[in-house]
Amino acid sequence: DGIVPEDRQSLVNLARTLGLADNIQFTGFLPAPAVQDVVRQAAVCVSPIFPSPILNAGSPTKLFEYMNLGKAVVANSHPEQTRILAESGAGHCVEWDESAFAHAIIHLLTHPVEAAEMGARGKTWVEQHRTYDRIARIVLGKYHALIAPLNT
Repeated sequence: DGIVPEDRQSLVNLARTLGLADNIQFTGFLPAPAVQDVVRQAAVCVSPIFPSPILNAGSPTKLFEYMNLGKAVVANSHPEQTRILAESGAGHCVEWDESAFAHAIIHLLTHPVEAAEMGARGKTWVEQHRTYDRIARIVLGKYHALIAPLNT
């Protein structure tokens, strides 16, 4: 779904025109547990973030959620996504271009062993670097470092 109700119908019509309607599921907005169920069924996940200086400051939660579920990811160049995918080896980072996304997705769909290996690497990376406990320890450490000079 989108802000404008006609957006969804436009996409449904395009999928029919391209002969892809049987391969696309339009779910609309879903509660978080239902989203995880849909993601678990996916062979490859995508994390498109529109290139924008404002959005460059963010950290894409969906990327980490996909990785935590053991999914290979195709994402576009974005400071955090580029760094995380390079560090983890959990997917492909491409330019903001539909052809680039399509080629990377097709590559992973036609190389399921590679996709599974990427998914496993992503899950391991998240467990080592981005669990809530790990993030809490990092933040606590930063607070201690900032407060320490005040206690002298």
